[in-house]
Amino acid sequence: MSAMAPARTAHLDHLAVPPATPAMLDSARAWPLGVVANKARPVLRRDVQPRGWNTRFAAIVGAGERRADKPHPTPIWHARATIGVQSGPSVWYIGDTALDMQTAHAAGCTAVLLGDAAHNGGIALMQGSDCPPGLHFADAAALALQLKGLMRR
Repeated sequence: MSAMAPARTAHLDHLAVPPATPAMLDSARAWPLGVVANKARPVLRRDVQPRGWNTRFAAIVGAGERRADKPHPTPIWHARATIGVQSGPSVWYIGDTALDMQTAHAAGCTAVLLGDAAHNGGIALMQGSDCPPGLHFADAAALALQLKGLMRR
Protein backbone atom coordinates (compact mmCIF):
# COMPACT_ATOMS: atom_id res chain seq x y z
CA MET A 1 0.00 0.00 0.00
CA SER A 2 1.41 3.37 -0.96
CA ALA A 3 1.37 6.55 1.06
CA MET A 4 -1.17 7.90 -1.43
CA ALA A 5 -3.85 5.33 -0.63
CA PRO A 6 -5.16 7.04 2.55
CA ALA A 7 -5.40 10.37 0.71
CA ARG A 8 -7.35 8.72 -2.11
CA THR A 9 -9.73 7.10 0.38
CA ALA A 10 -10.14 10.40 2.23
CA HIS A 11 -11.09 12.08 -1.06
CA LEU A 12 -14.30 10.01 -1.20
CA ASP A 13 -15.09 10.90 2.41
CA HIS A 14 -15.13 14.59 1.46
CA LEU A 15 -16.90 14.31 -1.89
CA ALA A 16 -20.26 15.96 -1.37
CA VAL A 17 -23.05 14.07 -3.09
CA PRO A 18 -26.42 15.84 -2.84
CA PRO A 19 -29.00 13.63 -1.11
CA ALA A 20 -31.33 13.44 -4.12
CA THR A 21 -28.59 12.34 -6.56
CA PRO A 22 -29.50 8.61 -6.50
CA ALA A 23 -33.18 9.48 -7.14
CA MET A 24 -32.15 11.82 -9.96
CA LEU A 25 -30.04 9.08 -11.58
CA ASP A 26 -32.94 6.64 -11.22
CA SER A 27 -35.20 9.17 -12.94
CA ALA A 28 -32.73 9.41 -15.83
CA ARG A 29 -32.54 5.65 -16.47
CA ALA A 30 -34.61 5.99 -19.69
CA TRP A 31 -31.75 7.86 -21.40
CA PRO A 32 -28.13 6.99 -22.10
CA LEU A 33 -25.88 8.80 -19.64
CA GLY A 34 -22.27 9.87 -19.62
CA VAL A 35 -19.90 11.76 -17.36
CA VAL A 36 -17.44 14.37 -18.60
CA ALA A 37 -15.23 15.95 -15.97
CA ASN A 38 -11.95 17.80 -15.63
CA LYS A 39 -10.75 15.22 -13.12
CA ALA A 40 -8.15 12.69 -14.16
CA ARG A 41 -9.80 9.41 -15.15
CA PRO A 42 -8.45 7.41 -12.16
CA VAL A 43 -9.84 9.97 -9.70
CA LEU A 44 -13.11 10.16 -11.61
CA ARG A 45 -13.43 6.36 -11.56
CA ARG A 46 -12.81 6.36 -7.80
CA ASP A 47 -15.66 8.85 -7.40
CA VAL A 48 -18.08 6.84 -9.52
CA GLN A 49 -17.30 3.16 -8.90
CA PRO A 50 -17.72 2.82 -5.10
CA ARG A 51 -21.21 4.27 -5.35
CA GLY A 52 -22.19 1.70 -7.97
CA TRP A 53 -22.74 4.46 -10.52
CA ASN A 54 -20.29 3.08 -13.08
CA THR A 55 -23.05 0.82 -14.45
CA ARG A 56 -25.31 3.84 -15.00
CA PHE A 57 -22.94 5.60 -17.40
CA ALA A 58 -22.22 4.44 -20.94
CA ALA A 59 -19.27 6.88 -21.14
CA ILE A 60 -16.94 8.29 -18.50
CA VAL A 61 -14.45 10.83 -19.84
CA GLY A 62 -11.82 12.38 -17.58
CA ALA A 63 -9.19 15.07 -18.00
CA GLY A 64 -6.34 14.29 -20.35
CA GLU A 65 -8.19 11.57 -22.27
CA ARG A 66 -8.85 13.69 -25.33
CA ARG A 67 -6.75 16.27 -27.17
CA ALA A 68 -8.32 19.03 -25.03
CA ASP A 69 -10.28 19.27 -21.79
CA LYS A 70 -13.34 21.34 -20.93
CA PRO A 71 -14.30 23.99 -21.96
CA HIS A 72 -13.30 22.55 -25.34
CA PRO A 73 -16.17 20.39 -26.65
CA THR A 74 -13.97 17.40 -27.53
CA PRO A 75 -14.67 15.44 -24.31
CA ILE A 76 -18.43 15.82 -24.78
CA TRP A 77 -18.18 14.87 -28.44
CA HIS A 78 -16.25 11.76 -27.45
CA ALA A 79 -18.80 10.79 -24.77
CA ARG A 80 -21.65 11.45 -27.20
CA ALA A 81 -20.04 9.26 -29.86
CA THR A 82 -19.41 6.49 -27.32
CA ILE A 83 -23.05 6.61 -26.24
CA GLY A 84 -24.26 6.81 -29.84
CA VAL A 85 -26.19 10.08 -29.85
CA GLN A 86 -25.87 13.23 -31.95
CA SER A 87 -25.36 16.69 -30.44
CA GLY A 88 -28.35 18.93 -30.39
CA PRO A 89 -30.91 20.45 -28.04
CA SER A 90 -32.18 17.03 -26.97
CA VAL A 91 -28.76 16.27 -25.44
CA TRP A 92 -28.40 17.87 -22.03
CA TYR A 93 -25.05 18.63 -20.45
CA ILE A 94 -25.73 19.11 -16.76
CA GLY A 95 -23.22 20.99 -14.66
CA ASP A 96 -22.85 23.42 -11.81
CA THR A 97 -20.28 25.88 -13.14
CA ALA A 98 -19.92 28.56 -15.79
CA LEU A 99 -17.26 26.35 -17.39
CA ASP A 100 -19.87 23.59 -17.75
CA MET A 101 -22.29 25.99 -19.46
CA GLN A 102 -19.53 27.16 -21.80
CA THR A 103 -18.66 23.54 -22.62
CA ALA A 104 -22.29 22.64 -23.35
CA HIS A 105 -22.66 25.60 -25.72
CA ALA A 106 -19.42 24.72 -27.51
CA ALA A 107 -20.57 21.11 -27.95
CA GLY A 108 -23.99 22.08 -29.31
CA CYS A 109 -25.90 20.66 -26.33
CA THR A 110 -28.48 22.19 -24.01
CA ALA A 111 -26.67 23.73 -21.05
CA VAL A 112 -28.39 22.67 -17.82
CA LEU A 113 -27.39 24.41 -14.61
CA LEU A 114 -27.80 22.42 -11.41
CA GLY A 115 -27.66 24.44 -8.20
CA ASP A 116 -27.36 28.09 -7.30
CA ALA A 117 -24.02 28.86 -9.03
CA ALA A 118 -22.91 30.84 -5.96
CA HIS A 119 -19.28 29.92 -6.71
CA ASN A 120 -19.66 31.66 -10.11
CA GLY A 121 -21.41 34.80 -8.92
CA GLY A 122 -24.94 33.40 -8.84
CA ILE A 123 -27.60 32.48 -11.34
CA ALA A 124 -28.33 36.05 -12.50
CA LEU A 125 -24.70 36.56 -13.50
CA MET A 126 -24.62 33.26 -15.36
CA GLN A 127 -27.88 34.01 -17.16
CA GLY A 128 -26.41 37.30 -18.36
CA SER A 129 -23.23 35.64 -19.63
CA ASP A 130 -22.25 34.68 -23.18
CA CYS A 131 -23.08 31.05 -22.31
CA PRO A 132 -26.23 31.11 -20.18
CA PRO A 133 -27.95 27.96 -19.01
CA GLY A 134 -30.79 26.84 -21.23
CA LEU A 135 -32.42 25.15 -18.25
CA HIS A 136 -31.93 25.58 -14.51
CA PHE A 137 -32.81 23.30 -11.62
CA ALA A 138 -32.30 24.32 -8.01
CA ASP A 139 -31.17 20.85 -6.98
CA ALA A 140 -31.09 17.17 -7.93
CA ALA A 141 -34.61 16.66 -6.55
CA ALA A 142 -36.03 19.30 -8.90
CA LEU A 143 -34.18 17.75 -11.83
CA ALA A 144 -35.49 14.29 -10.86
CA LEU A 145 -39.08 15.60 -10.95
CA GLN A 146 -38.54 17.04 -14.43
CA LEU A 147 -37.01 13.80 -15.68
CA LYS A 148 -39.89 11.75 -14.26
CA GLY A 149 -42.31 14.01 -16.12
CA LEU A 150 -40.38 13.62 -19.36
CA MET A 151 -40.24 9.86 -18.93
CA ARG A 152 -44.06 9.69 -18.68
CA ARG A 153 -44.42 11.38 -22.09
